[in-house]
Amino acid sequence: MDVRLIAQILQGEGGIIGPVGMYAVAGCLMTQLHADWLPHEIETAWYGREEPKQYAVYLAESINAGRVPVNGYLHCMSKQDVDKHVWDIGDLVVSVTDTPWQLHLYRNWPGD
Repeated sequence: MDVRLIAQILQGEGGIIGPVGMYAVAGCLMTQLHADWLPHEIETAWYGREEPKQYAVYLAESINAGRVPVNGYLHCMSKQDVDKHVWDIGDLVVSVTDTPWQLHLYRNWPGD
């Protein structure tokens, strides 16, 4: 996959939480790659895009080199998406103290 696109996804999807959020997203991306998702499936599954900062680029390069561990979570949703669709909380919730932002990671699609 394109390193710049991966970095934009990491920044757009997890950057609001900081490095912890981007790392959670990176683990989900690696899980999708190991589950044989095709690059175009991954690109369309992640709609968040933002101009990447240095940490996002570093993580994207690490994903491309296979140096980020698979975390076992195929799907990652914001708290806003979880609330909007009235899904159960994620199998793992990633957040940082003193912020309202959360990422909900799921092993299976939350709507099933």
